[in-house]
Amino acid sequence: MTLEDADGAYKQLSGLSSQNVRYLAIAGLAWIWLLCGQRLDVPRNLLWPGGVLLLALALDFLQYTSATALWGDIVNKAEKRGLKRQQNVEVPRSINYVARFFFWSKSAVVVVAYVLLFSAIVTRLHIS
Repeated sequence: MTLEDADGAYKQLSGLSSQNVRYLAIAGLAWIWLLCGQRLDVPRNLLWPGGVLLLALALDFLQYTSATALWGDIVNKAEKRGLKRQQNVEVPRSINYVARFFFWSKSAVVVVAYVLLFSAIVTRLHIS
């Protein structure tokens, strides 16, 4: 496997993982909505899972906006120095640290949210 192949797999899989985090977060919110029924107030045991699912979506948003800002800054600085699009640009190794932090955080947060959600469902159904 070449480094290019490995990088391609990494990009494809991280993109799918991000997509799945979004799907899981929205599906979890849908479960909460279904469990609330016709009531306008959300039961206390569903507030935490709902809040954590919203946090996962916020972290997803922050991952992409922070990466966009950082990479855009690299491009803008290079263009101001007169570099052409085909020229190589020096990129700090730390450029992806913020995006990786948000990536792994949102992945962990969605797992925590589902633990809380399943716990709330078990409590609600009185399963022991």
